[in-house]
Amino acid sequence: MTSYCSLGDKTTVEILSPAKEILIFDNAPITVEVITSNEGEYQDYTHNMNQKIDKSFAKNVVSVIVNDPINDWIFSGEYPPDNPIVHRTCPIPSVIDGKIYLDFDPLGYSDNIGSCTYKVYFGGYKLTATDARGIKIQRTYDQEPKYTVACGDNCPEGSHKCTHKKYPGYCCVPCKEVGDRLKNIANKVGR
Repeated sequence: MTSYCSLGDKTTVEILSPAKEILIFDNAPITVEVITSNEGEYQDYTHNMNQKIDKSFAKNVVSVIVNDPINDWIFSGEYPPDNPIVHRTCPIPSVIDGKIYLDFDPLGYSDNIGSCTYKVYFGGYKLTATDARGIKIQRTYDQEPKYTVACGDNCPEGSHKCTHKKYPGYCCVPCKEVGDRLKNIANKVGR
């Protein structure tokens, strides 16, 4: 949870992605927190243990557990040499970019026997912005939200507010970027 702006400042939280939205608060300071939200929706997924796990789902994956930790699969390779059948417990895959992934090496044997069943939980990301009086605005997204926070004049730090004909009636000009452009023009003209 991160705190923004000074007491009494008008504060603007601009959600940049996955959906554009502007949240305005009159009572700073505010806090913004993004957490992974799991509302309990899940699906069982069975994976044959003769290949890597790289599985996408229609919904955003937030966590995965082994459905039956006692469940095992049989490695059919020649290790150890005196016993070619080795029972293995099911590995737990990672959640990367909303899908499950396990850089599992079936040790070059496509004839491993058995599978592992996983419980794959779906959810999203919950952004909660809370002002000094405890007023909360919450939004839930399938992807992790990207946002900026502006204090006072509604422009992010490092920018300048200019009036503009289009909604919302102003624009924020990034000072460093404009300064660099002016410096480049001056260098070209000065040659």
